Amino acid sequence: MNLDLKVLLYNLLSFADHYHIVAFKFKKLGETVFFFFIFSHVFWMLHLHMQGAQEKMDKYELESSALKLQLKDLTDKYESLQTAAHALEMEARILVQDRTQMEQKYS
Repeated sequence: MNLDLKVLLYNLLSFADHYHIVAFKFKKLGETVFFFFIFSHVFWMLHLHMQGAQEKMDKYELESSALKLQLKDLTDKYESLQTAAHALEMEARILVQDRTQMEQKYS
């Protein structure tokens, strides 16, 4: 019986040691799963923030494109008005010259 008791005690100690190792591994596995969950949540939140930022950038790009078109349209109108003003200045100079010539001719 002494031998059976030693074998039983050895088996119990072996089982306890094995249980301790398994419990430790489950604890580490639990920590790993917990950290994976936390990091996946953080990555998901970053993804949502990046998606929101991308949407804002797209909106600003559309606004920028619209403003560029308005600026081009206003630049074209300005150049057209500048050309018209130059033509009117030339016409005014010609009329002033004509008036001066007529005044000299008929005075």
